[in-house]
Amino acid sequence: MDFIGIVDTVRDETPLGARIFSEEQDVAIRYYALRPLVYTYKDGAPLAYTNPEQLLKWNDQYKVINKLAYVRKFPFRRKEFINAILEFSKNAGAEYLILAEPYDPNLFYPKSLSFVYSNDNYSLYKITP
Repeated sequence: MDFIGIVDTVRDETPLGARIFSEEQDVAIRYYALRPLVYTYKDGAPLAYTNPEQLLKWNDQYKVINKLAYVRKFPFRRKEFINAILEFSKNAGAEYLILAEPYDPNLFYPKSLSFVYSNDNYSLYKITP
């Protein structure tokens, strides 16, 4: 139900056309919430057949995401992870970021992340310049 809660919030609380990056790269953002998802690993195969230039960009992003997934495993590296995923999101053109964790006011969040919504497993932030 938490996943449904986050995609409902994206659908209901973000403007149409708002670009989203989800840490878990959930394509439900595209097909249920009807918002552009700036990156998902699932885009690789279609790009291989349709857009070789975009595939190269996707491949670079894929490598970064794999490194971030490794860093994410270590709680003591959380600040590094949050800063890096925010940078990735901004570089990909995202306006909102979904993290696979609840919001905790006692943890580090960069000033350019504005809290929007949280449940027990996900949190949504607006990315501000």
